[in-house]
Amino acid sequence: MTEMRSDEATDSTSGLIFRGPLRLSLDPLPELPDESMSALINSQNETLLSAMRAFQERPEIEEGDHLANEIRRIDQKLSLVMELLGTLVQFAQKTPEPRMVELDSCSLTLQLAEEELMQGAYFSIDVYLDPIFPKPLRLLAMLEATDRPTAAKFKFIGLSQGVQDGLDRYLFRQHRRQVAQLSIASPNHETI
Repeated sequence: MTEMRSDEATDSTSGLIFRGPLRLSLDPLPELPDESMSALINSQNETLLSAMRAFQERPEIEEGDHLANEIRRIDQKLSLVMELLGTLVQFAQKTPEPRMVELDSCSLTLQLAEEELMQGAYFSIDVYLDPIFPKPLRLLAMLEATDRPTAAKFKFIGLSQGVQDGLDRYLFRQHRRQVAQLSIASPNHETI
């Protein structure tokens, strides 16, 4: 189960932290990419986050409207096709296995069972935020020290404001989804 929490100790602009499984891969970098490559990565990330947001947000449609009902049916069919296509691409692409992470809009923390990594080293991290979208969010990061010996904290470097905002919106949507699931699962939930 995923866990969301608000944490004032984080550098995240929204204060929200996602805790749960995400598919990701870590690739060490000898040095950070130049400005033009960083700008390209940010542009691709902004496009991916915008596409994910557009796909996940559903328009408000009034009940009883024939055209609105038809649009809803088409939307459901498109969602099913996207899920099937995402699953098919996942198998063909061999995405990494999910790992438990803590993600905020400024960093990613995970447990490492491997050899100890060198603090201050640079990494490219590909994070698959949504199984429907087989394209990963590519984040450049530097390994920081943590107070937990088996944890590795990767501080994001060079995020554009658009990527930062997109990550904040993603974290908020995950938080909103978890709150909705908890309120439905709670036997004593009240409606206002």
